[in-house]
Amino acid sequence: MGTNGHAVLYLRRSTGKQEQSIDDQRWAIAAFAKREGYVVLHEYVDDAVSGADTTRREGFHGMIEDARSGGFQYVLVYDVSRFSRDDPDAAGHWRYVLRQRGVEVIYVADNIPEGDEGDLVLSVQQWTKHQFLVHLSRDTLRGAISTARRGYSCGRPAPYGYRRLAVDEATGATRLLEKGQHSSQSERVKLAPEDNGEPDVVRRIFDLYVNGGYGYRRIARALNDEGTPSPRGGKWCQSTIRDLLLNPAYGGDAVYNRHCYGKFHGTDGERPVRRSRTDSGHTVHNGEDDWVIVRDAHEAIVPRALSEAARAKINDKGRRRQDWQRPSSPYLLSGLVYCSCGSKMHGIPLVRRHNGKAYRYRKYSCGAYMSGVRAGHPSTIDAEVLEELAVSKILSLIHISEPTRPLYI
Repeated sequence: MGTNGHAVLYLRRSTGKQEQSIDDQRWAIAAFAKREGYVVLHEYVDDAVSGADTTRREGFHGMIEDARSGGFQYVLVYDVSRFSRDDPDAAGHWRYVLRQRGVEVIYVADNIPEGDEGDLVLSVQQWTKHQFLVHLSRDTLRGAISTARRGYSCGRPAPYGYRRLAVDEATGATRLLEKGQHSSQSERVKLAPEDNGEPDVVRRIFDLYVNGGYGYRRIARALNDEGTPSPRGGKWCQSTIRDLLLNPAYGGDAVYNRHCYGKFHGTDGERPVRRSRTDSGHTVHNGEDDWVIVRDAHEAIVPRALSEAARAKINDKGRRRQDWQRPSSPYLLSGLVYCSCGSKMHGIPLVRRHNGKAYRYRKYSCGAYMSGVRAGHPSTIDAEVLEELAVSKILSLIHISEPTRPLYI
């Protein structure tokens, strides 16, 4: 390899528990650079970021971008896994990008030979490092499934109205876990109702929806008008109300695998299942058949019958979705036009009855008003008026006064 070249250091550790990892890497690479005659110009650091999560590696992307300037010819990294734990295709892409910019990656601790032999050794090592994460993902998920089947929580934040309790499986002793606090190796986590006013808010939401005839927007508006903070401390909106009503935890059930977030594995409720490469890293909403449900795993905030009635009502409503919610929606400008308040406008069908007859109107309405975030003027406009205005604006932009053939939007 060449010597006396300009180089930068790339340092990465996966978790905050690897206390000395960054300093150890820096020391080893600096000693290598001094011994081989490289001039170190700068270092890029990603601290407590997975090597398989390139999107969150700000230091890595800064290094890739700075390579455009041609100020350095080498990236010195401790080993293959510090550069990336992605599969050989993804890691090879970034090496190719650097090479196109005149930059080579040197792995200080791996002693990879030059030439074709080195390419083969590098590919095998990259695959091996990647497989370590794949197997770790599988084993971790297997443990989570086992934990969930015993009615314990698996690392997610407590739902609104609940707090987390650490339970020692050997002694049965419990202790309250503060936000961000973790249980020990011998403890498991259960949910318990908060001792503040949040459980009362939850009970009211379920009662208004099931027994009071309120919809999501009306409930959100009522809570916002009263100044009741949402789970995140801001305003309530339709989606927050809906998600709360759909959560079986409020009826006392522990539920796992409602969504799949994993990069490498998901589960069918029984065992880890390898995700396809195209799905990897994307959140998927799982069907109820794949959920892991343990009934009466913790104290309920609302009666089971009320919780089940809310979900049944929502599911029935979903089967009778209105036109504006379907892929064949006639509201082509939904989400593309904005209210004066800055929120997107969405198409909605309005139905008015007169003398026993139903009259249907197409409208666009302010999304913030619809969700209950803002309780001001609804900012509703006839769909035909808005669409004609959009067509007129498009024609003026392309300098056509009248269409020479039908123009559909």
